[in-house]
Amino acid sequence: MKNIDFSGTDGENDLSTQIGNYTLGIVKGLKEAKLPKNVVEKLLTPYPDSWIEWSINSTYKDRKTGEDKAIVSPYVSGHRVVAFVNSILGIDGWSYTIQDSGISIVNNSASPTRVSYAYVIGCVKINEVIKCDVGESVASFNRKDGTDINIIGKEKNAASVKNASTDAIKRSLRMYGIGLYLWFAPIVFTDKPKSKYDPVEVDKAQYNKLRAVGDNIKSKILEAYDN
Repeated sequence: MKNIDFSGTDGENDLSTQIGNYTLGIVKGLKEAKLPKNVVEKLLTPYPDSWIEWSINSTYKDRKTGEDKAIVSPYVSGHRVVAFVNSILGIDGWSYTIQDSGISIVNNSASPTRVSYAYVIGCVKINEVIKCDVGESVASFNRKDGTDINIIGKEKNAASVKNASTDAIKRSLRMYGIGLYLWFAPIVFTDKPKSKYDPVEVDKAQYNKLRAVGDNIKSKILEAYDN
């Protein structure tokens, strides 16, 4: 995820610069798909706040208070994203295919472990336009000598491929501008949950900032769509 601070004027200018790198390709694809502007406007609309969930990127201890804190990023579950697109384009108005998938092993020379990643190359087709991207998910951890310390579980490899496929769907849709604003989410600091089973709690103001980023990106893409 591309985290940018949009808290001030400089941040807004940074957003304009960053989104400018994506606008032309997104608008080109949307026009080639021959989508009416009112449909494009719906596709670019930020997701409902109730759909937004937060994943923990990292944790730290506040130096002043000693409290456990977390840096988090927003995401929307894959089934909600699919439902969102279906509600606008219809189930026959788009399609998703997997071009390739597998497990990739990464060795870290500074560590006695190796990490296996599930990857999926997925493509979203809207009319005759196809956009593809790669999704990934951690599959397992093992010692390099072959001793299993798999914290996920071997039986979960298939689930990891499924997670990677969901990631690929969202990444491919992002190339049409759908959910793109989540990638440009403001950096969010919050309290670390007491346990891994507790949800991440984020102040309502952060949802408002996130939606503002989404509305800004939507406005810029629609402006370019008219030209």
